[in-house]
Amino acid sequence: MEGLIIEPQLSSLNAKNYLRKFTTLEQVFGNQKNLESLNISNSEINGNFLEVLSQNKYLTHLKFSNCSLASDAVNFRFVQRLTNLTLNWSDNLMCACWKHLMKLEYLHLAHNESNSKDLSLELDFVYLPRLKHLEIANDIYTNLIVRQLIAPNLSFCCTGFKVCKNIPQTKVLKIKDFMDKNKSKELFKALKEQNPTLDELILSYQWINVDLLKMYLKSELDIKTLRVELFFWKSSSMYSSMWKSHKLKRIWK
Repeated sequence: MEGLIIEPQLSSLNAKNYLRKFTTLEQVFGNQKNLESLNISNSEINGNFLEVLSQNKYLTHLKFSNCSLASDAVNFRFVQRLTNLTLNWSDNLMCACWKHLMKLEYLHLAHNESNSKDLSLELDFVYLPRLKHLEIANDIYTNLIVRQLIAPNLSFCCTGFKVCKNIPQTKVLKIKDFMDKNKSKELFKALKEQNPTLDELILSYQWINVDLLKMYLKSELDIKTLRVELFFWKSSSMYSSMWKSHKLKRIWK
């Protein structure tokens, strides 16, 4: 077996009570020596569960969907072989310890609690030297602060943020659903000042107006490719004069 998906309707998932009537976690994961991916949803995850996962020497893809992770479950010391990690609705991202994930190449973080108040999210990824793709999506955080991440080949995608500060130095940056015109101005300014390695910018909106694109062009970002996707053009002729005056080598729409 190469992949396993678990969707229990349980209030707690740990080494003591999970599947107690049928088997033990050690039997589920310990005997599956070739298990490469695991997807778990709607569960409470603690450090004991991750410790059991460490018995599997081939696990590289781990996904938690709508799971609550205890503070000892975001240390990741038991899952150091992971190359792909998805955390959806994790309450303890602020105390996450990333230094054990030296092999991690793909990281997706999401938080979907619409009732939460605006918060600031600060993430320190200095310990992720192999990271190639970072995606952060949510609808509650006012400020995104990504600290100490320099990965020349990194592709970074952020969704739903009102303000982005300390954006990681990356060659490819994708911004989705960034609708606030005033905040967009701050974002373009931050990109110009903090991203000297940026080669490609991808803007993905349901709607982009001419003022927003003018704002981007005036920011004079030194990039080679602008990709604009998933939005409705009022009239393509409205933008032709702007493209002609810009130094972009390629514009994808």
